[in-house]
Amino acid sequence: MSEQSAEWLTPRKTIVARAALNWSTEDLARRAGLEENRIWRFEHGYPIRRKARQALQEVLEYANVRFVTVDGQPHAYVPR
Repeated sequence: MSEQSAEWLTPRKTIVARAALNWSTEDLARRAGLEENRIWRFEHGYPIRRKARQALQEVLEYANVRFVTVDGQPHAYVPR
């Protein structure tokens, strides 16, 4: 995992990352080793454990997701 804290990962970033990857909550949960409802809860603003957030970060980093901010909003892309 990168040295960046898992705290950088926000619910909105997770949603846009899934969209960039064309992944469902089920896809992300499976890859992160989490229950699907944990992804749903996080994306809807409920707190999740740091370990779960780190698992999400690791999966998105491995998938090579990159984030940019446009007009104050996060956007994600996957370099080809």
